[in-house]
Amino acid sequence: MTRARSGRGDVGPEEAARLAAGFGAYLRCARLERGLTQAALAAAAGLSAPFVGDLEIGRFRPSDRSTARLAAALRPGADALTVAVEDVRLRRLAGESLRPLKRRRRNPGRERLLAEAAAVLDAMPGGDGRATAEAFAAVFGDVPPRIRSS
Repeated sequence: MTRARSGRGDVGPEEAARLAAGFGAYLRCARLERGLTQAALAAAAGLSAPFVGDLEIGRFRPSDRSTARLAAALRPGADALTVAVEDVRLRRLAGESLRPLKRRRRNPGRERLLAEAAAVLDAMPGGDGRATAEAFAAVFGDVPPRIRSS
């Protein structure tokens, strides 16, 4: 597997294809399902619209911080566990490509919440978190036409 050239999250072509097919496809489908543009999702998450677009096509690796921000933006007004489940789903879709950011200190409360969210996700049918657009459709309804594979 080709790894990043720098700490910015750049990826090689094989990793980009894998990220685009898993993490990127889910992110795009979830965004469109909620009627959000890349710019609207980015604004809600405190990220840039080009970065969200790059995540959807697999150009960059997501960080644990960006998955948390995206999860909160995709589930506005939801309780902490629901947001954490979305965060864990995004982290699992990123797989080995997830870039953990250095933290000054551990947050045991956040770690417990993520562990509980992982248990909830694992208990769901197909809950391994490695969803495709088709698996997303099974849970949330029809895949938007722009996402459907040919």
